Amino acid sequence: MALDDQYFAAFLSTAATRSPASLDVWKQKVQPQLHREDFQGLFKRLAASSHLVSLPHKGGSIEALLVEAETERLESVLRKIVRGLYCFHHGIPLPGSTVVKAYWELEDWLPEMALRLSHVVVDQDVFAYRYMLSQRDAGLSIWWLVFYRTFLGVGTTKPVKFESHGDAG
Repeated sequence: MALDDQYFAAFLSTAATRSPASLDVWKQKVQPQLHREDFQGLFKRLAASSHLVSLPHKGGSIEALLVEAETERLESVLRKIVRGLYCFHHGIPLPGSTVVKAYWELEDWLPEMALRLSHVVVDQDVFAYRYMLSQRDAGLSIWWLVFYRTFLGVGTTKPVKFESHGDAG
């Protein structure tokens, strides 16, 4: 498993504390790996980006661990997932020249539009997604990816011809 993939699994299972599925992944896969000598770098990175915070809760407060995301690493994995899903649904891999972008820190990704797209639930507690493949332009698509019912990532694919028109997004 590549380093970004390991970080992705560790971050999501650490941060999705309300999800029993993420807790299982944390206990069964991530936590045992973090104690191995060859995973000490990942353990140190997660520890360094973690902070104990006080959150309001039922008239009082609770202590919670906040893990700051390394978004470039998360987005790297989102791009790989989008490439794989595109191939699965379209039947062919994306051409190498296709631009794949991923967005982890989202502002407004047209949620009303997302609700109208094809919906696939792999495991309702672990992973689900919505997507649209362009019927006119091969390689043009958009993906809403949901992990542990908590995290949303968006991925887009577009052929280079769309990039040359000054499209920044």
